[in-house]
Amino acid sequence: MAKLEAPVMLVILDGFGLGDKSDTTNAVVQAKPLCFNRLWDMYPHTTLEASGLAVGLPEGQMG
Repeated sequence: MAKLEAPVMLVILDGFGLGDKSDTTNAVVQAKPLCFNRLWDMYPHTTLEASGLAVGLPEGQMG
């Protein structure tokens, strides 16, 4: 296994949806999560799909 050169952090934000930052009805946007936004902008990240066909459920069904 390759040795990591820097620490790695896994953050799981259950129920924390990622949407349009200009959506005034989005509770996450309204909360102005400064630390989260800074980390998102500064470091590599990815997202995953947790509903529908991606997790073996019918299309459009929440997972």
